[in-house]
Amino acid sequence: MGWGLPLTFISPPNRREGASEETPGDTTDATGANGASSANGASSANGASSANGASSANGASSANGTGEVRVRFWGVRGSVPAPGPSTVRHGGNTSCVSVEAPGCDLLVFDAGTGIRELGAALARTGRLPLTAHLLLSHTHWDHIQGFPFFAPAFMPGNRLVIHGAHGGEQDLAEALEGQMLHRYFPVRLTDLGAEILFRDLPMGGHTIGGARVTVAPARHPGGSVAYRVDVGGRAIVYATDTEPEGVFPDLTLDPNVLALARGADVLIHDSQYTDEGFQSKVGWGHSPVSYAVRLAIAAGVGRLCLFHHDPSHDDDALDAMVARARSLAAGHRLARSLKIEAASEGVDVVLPVAPVAPSAPDADAAAAHGSGGGDGSTATRKRRSDLQAPVVLNGSAVGATIADTDTGRGAKESEPLVEVPERLRLLRKAHLFRQLRDDELQELAEACAVVTFEEGEVLLQQGEPGEHVFTIVQGVVDTTVRQYEAGLVTSVHIATLGVGDALGHLALVDGRPRSATAVAQTHVVCLRLGRRVFVDTARRHWSVAQGLLSVFADRIRGADERLGDLARDQLTGVYSAGGVLDHYERETARSGRVARRMGGAPPPLSVLWADIQQLRAINDAHGVRTGDEVLRAAARVLREAVRTVDVVGRVSGDEFAVLLPDTDEAGAEVVAARVRTMQQENALAPGPFPMRAGVVTCDALRPVQFAELLVAAGYAAWAGQPLAPDTAATPSAPVAAVVA
Repeated sequence: MGWGLPLTFISPPNRREGASEETPGDTTDATGANGASSANGASSANGASSANGASSANGASSANGTGEVRVRFWGVRGSVPAPGPSTVRHGGNTSCVSVEAPGCDLLVFDAGTGIRELGAALARTGRLPLTAHLLLSHTHWDHIQGFPFFAPAFMPGNRLVIHGAHGGEQDLAEALEGQMLHRYFPVRLTDLGAEILFRDLPMGGHTIGGARVTVAPARHPGGSVAYRVDVGGRAIVYATDTEPEGVFPDLTLDPNVLALARGADVLIHDSQYTDEGFQSKVGWGHSPVSYAVRLAIAAGVGRLCLFHHDPSHDDDALDAMVARARSLAAGHRLARSLKIEAASEGVDVVLPVAPVAPSAPDADAAAAHGSGGGDGSTATRKRRSDLQAPVVLNGSAVGATIADTDTGRGAKESEPLVEVPERLRLLRKAHLFRQLRDDELQELAEACAVVTFEEGEVLLQQGEPGEHVFTIVQGVVDTTVRQYEAGLVTSVHIATLGVGDALGHLALVDGRPRSATAVAQTHVVCLRLGRRVFVDTARRHWSVAQGLLSVFADRIRGADERLGDLARDQLTGVYSAGGVLDHYERETARSGRVARRMGGAPPPLSVLWADIQQLRAINDAHGVRTGDEVLRAAARVLREAVRTVDVVGRVSGDEFAVLLPDTDEAGAEVVAARVRTMQQENALAPGPFPMRAGVVTCDALRPVQFAELLVAAGYAAWAGQPLAPDTAATPSAPVAAVVA
C-alpha cells in the first residue's frame, strides 16, 4: 500500500450527538489524484494537516497532548490484503484502527496487516517505550495476521495488553501463538521482548488504559465482539465482522450493536458487501452497505465509516458504495447530520475533546447483551429494564417497578407501576417458590423487580459475574454454552426454558461466573431477585433448597447424557475431536507418571493422522450421502486396523486421528501399512476412495499441543519424506495409502 499523505477529518467542536452543519451530500473524504484531501481537513503536499488535528508526514499523530481524540485507520480491508494500484486511495491492508486521547494509553482495534505500519510509525516518531492495549474483535486470520510484524512487541520496555472475549486468557494466547509456531514463523510468541499480557473481557463495561470500553457480542461465524470507547467526551464504536439476521431486504438491526452505537460520534461498521453481493453470501458473517446505513441512522451517530472492504472492491467500487450509502441516508429526516465515508488508510478522524461527555450507553448496551459489568450491574440493568416503560404481559401493559435488592435497598427512580399484589401473582408461576405460603411469597414480592427483554436480547452472558436470579413469567429463553475446538468457537444449545423456570441460580450458589448464555427467543418478562435475598430464602425454606437440588440433579443427568453423545462423532461412531483430545491429555499424563515412578523413558505414544483426499469432489460428483458412506468406511478401516486400546477419532470434516499408546515409531508404521492393506482388500465403501496417512511419535515428558502434533503428522503425509523435528514431536517416514 503506497499511501504517504495522511488525510484528516475534523469534526466541528460544537457538534453534539450527531449534530452538524454538514449535509449527507458533503464530500468530506474527497481526494485528488495525488491523494491530498480537498475536505475540511485538507493536507498539504508534505502531509502536514492545516487543521487542528495535525498529522506529520510520517503518519504519527500527537493526539495525547492536543486536547483531541484521534482515530486513525491503518488497515481497512477484510478477508485478505489487497495491495496494488487499484486500491491505492483507500488501502489494501487488513483491519487495524488506533484511538488516541489525552491522558490515555494507546488503544488499537485488531491486528491485521495494518498494524505493521502503526508499529513502524511509533518507532519513527520516538514514542517508545509505551503501553498499548490491543482490543481484538475475534481471532480470524485477517484480524491477527499482522501481529508478528508489530515492531513494539519485539522491544523490551514496551507493555502490550491484549484483550478479547474468546473464552479465556489461555485461549486468546493460544490463538496468537498458533500462527507463530516455527512451521509458520521464525519467532515464537514467547520470544518477544515486550511485556505481553492477555486479558479476557466479559461482556459489559470496563476501564482500559484510562478510557471507558464497553464490549458487546456481534453475529459472526465463530463469534466476534464489538467495542465502544468513551473518552474525552467522545464515543467511538468499532463493529466489524457482524451480520444481520433476516432475509434481505428485511434485515433486523442487531440490538447489541444498536445499543452500543447509540449517540456515538463515530461508528466504524462492517460494510463488506454491496446489497446485491450480500444475498449470495448470507451466513459469511458480514453486512451489506444499506444495513450499516440503517443502523447508523437508528443509533443517531455523527459519522459512519464503511469498513472491512471486500478485497475484490477497488477504489472506484468503494466510491460507488459511498455514493449509494449517502443517497440512502439523504432520504431520511433523521440522517440530515450523518456524514458517511469509506474508511481509508492513513486517514484520521479528529474529534475535539468535549467539555461534557455525551450520554454513554454503557447501561443500555450492557442490558442489551446481558452484561453485569464490573462497576454496578444493578444500575445498568435499571436504565433499560427496570422500567421506564410499562411491562407487557399477554398484550396488556401493567407497568413495572425499579426496586433492586442486592444490598437490601429499593432504588426507586420513578413511581412503581407493578404493585406488590401483581408481583405476588407473578411469583406464583415460579417452580422454585410454588410451595411457599402467601405470607412467605409476600417478602419476595416486596424485594423483587420486574424486568423485560426483547427477542434476541441476552439475559445472562457466559463468563460474567452473577448477582441475580431470574424467573421467567412470560416468554421463551434459550441457553447455550461456548465450545472451543481446534481454534473454532461454536455455541452448543443446552436447554429451552419457559414460564416458571429459573436461570442464573448456579452462579449465586457457588459464586463463580455464569456457566451459560441465555437469549430471549420472544418478548420475555422476568422477576429478578438479588443474591442476598435469594440465598437467604433458600436457607430459610427447605422447599426452595429442595427445588434447587432437583434442578441441579436434572442438569447433572442431562449433562451425563450429552457427554455420551458429544464424545462420539454422530456420523461415523468414532470419537469426536474433543474426545480424542481428552484421551491424548490423559494418555500423556499417564505416560509421564509411569516414567517418573519407574524411572527411565516414558512409554512411547504415537499418533496416526489420515485424511480422505478429494472428499468435496466425491460429494459434488456423487452426492453428500455417498460422501458420508466414504467417511463411515474410512472409520471402519481404522477401527479394524488397530487394537481395542487404541483411540480412533474424527478430528475434522475429512480428517481422522488414531492414538496409539505404548507404540513407537516402527509400530506406528506397521499400523499405517495395515490400514493401507485393509483399505485395498476390503470393499468397505460404495467405491474406491483415496486416503493418505502419516504418523508421528511424541515425548510424553514434553508433550506438545495435540493440534500441533496433528500438523506434524499431516506434513509427514504431505511431504513424502520425514519432517524435521520441531519441539518434542518427531515425525516418522510418511505412509500414503491410495486406492485407484
